Amino acid sequence: MRNFWILFKVNLINSLKLNKLRKGLSKNRFTQALFPIIAVILALIIIVAIGLFLFMFFGLYIAVEDYYGMLLFGFVVSNLLSLFTTISIANSYLFVSKDYELLMSFPIKPKTIIASKLSNLLILNYILFALLYIPTIIIYGIFTSPGIIFYLLSIVLFIVGPLLVVTIASAISYFLNLLLARLKYKNLIQTVFLFAFFLGFMYLYFKFYFGFIPDGTGQDELELIRQSINRLTSVLEKVFYPGKWAAIGLSSNYLYLLLYIGISIVPFLGFISIVSKNFSKAVARSRISYTNKNFVLTEQKSSGQVKALIKREIKFLFSNASVALNLLTGPLISSIMAFIYIYNSGTFPFELDPRVHMLIVLGITLFMSSTLATTANSISLEGKNLWIIKSAPIEEMRIFTAKILLNLLVALPFFIINTILVTVFFKPGIIDILMFIIIAVLYNLFDGTYSLFINLCFPKLDWDNPVRVVKQSLSSFITIFSSYIVVAGISIAAFILHKIDFTIMYLLISIILIALISVFVIILKTSGIKMFKRLKA
Repeated sequence: MRNFWILFKVNLINSLKLNKLRKGLSKNRFTQALFPIIAVILALIIIVAIGLFLFMFFGLYIAVEDYYGMLLFGFVVSNLLSLFTTISIANSYLFVSKDYELLMSFPIKPKTIIASKLSNLLILNYILFALLYIPTIIIYGIFTSPGIIFYLLSIVLFIVGPLLVVTIASAISYFLNLLLARLKYKNLIQTVFLFAFFLGFMYLYFKFYFGFIPDGTGQDELELIRQSINRLTSVLEKVFYPGKWAAIGLSSNYLYLLLYIGISIVPFLGFISIVSKNFSKAVARSRISYTNKNFVLTEQKSSGQVKALIKREIKFLFSNASVALNLLTGPLISSIMAFIYIYNSGTFPFELDPRVHMLIVLGITLFMSSTLATTANSISLEGKNLWIIKSAPIEEMRIFTAKILLNLLVALPFFIINTILVTVFFKPGIIDILMFIIIAVLYNLFDGTYSLFINLCFPKLDWDNPVRVVKQSLSSFITIFSSYIVVAGISIAAFILHKIDFTIMYLLISIILIALISVFVIILKTSGIKMFKRLKA
């Protein structure tokens, strides 16, 4: 147990870079004392903000007094958030780490190593889980006034809540790694599998969702709300059935709670036991790369520098399935959300101009595609291999251009899909269609140049796991939230200007985006190149 806690502490410190943070804060006693307070305040602000949003949403449950459904929603959605996060990073956390040789040289059992790595993975899941779970428990407690036993059991459920999801996601990553160890296109197959898993879940969700649409004929508003809540509850129970046991156990029947605790803890411990027996083999399989035994050297074709760099960027992007999934999910979800909005636009109790519907879909497209630009981490992901690209006889702006164009190539297919959707459903004019995709492309180019500059300002080259660069870097944090602010500004401008004239609105937004792109291109050509030259891997 002592070895476990030592490993857990070391992994947590390295993951969060606490030593570097402490050294930085130690230079100033004021900031050292103030930082924990600021961190707590920010955490409380986030939880309160999510709590207010949930409170407004839970107003429907409160109206029909369906408090079980409220608990089910908070618990299941929390677990699904953890599932999609964990399944994309579990393999990298467990088996693709640079400290393997060091750990195996110590007199520590593989079971202890696996347990410590899973525990660090759990920390991330607890953070995600708490964002929805804690506000749900508080809102439930305000309106039902349960006893002290409820709150004690809710703490127990919080501790065991993510265990089942972490076990499922880790097991999928583990067995996928076993199956694909020696295949030529291992990383591509992993990426396709993760996307197929995500799309399969979304398909089942919408199949259930649209299968339970209530018939509102002759029914009052309260009855319609009750039917909608029952429909959503039915969907959540089918998507994550064990969540039903947790919600029932917490609200009324403690035997169901014991059942959920059992199916969470037993598989978790079993997974640790199974993987620990094959830990060395699993790590070795993760490092296997395909080699063609019948390779024959043929005539080599040359290509332009930018084209060659784009090919390199694409290959690098898909070399890690977890990184690819995290970077491609935003554009994919933009098309899914666009379809949902368009599908339901005919059920609105008010009528909107088709061109206004197009603007809303455009806003969805820009918002989701800015979730995480590939350029926000493209410099950081070079890691210790940065010297290779720096020492090549290539101009820095060509390197930047290739990275920016990759960001566009990733999102462009989904922009086209969204354009086709609005064209088919809303039948706009040719000008509206052209401006829809032009603004989407211009925003993507702005987001790519801006995010690349931010990554040059805040590079993270000393990583041991590429997923941590995408998930935990300062560059990712800054670009995501600042991009949301830009999209909000564009949305407000569109809302104001469309009342004057749609054509003027499109032109002004395009001019603003072109101006922003030009500004950051100039910055990259001057300060960006200097910062790139100063980087040391």
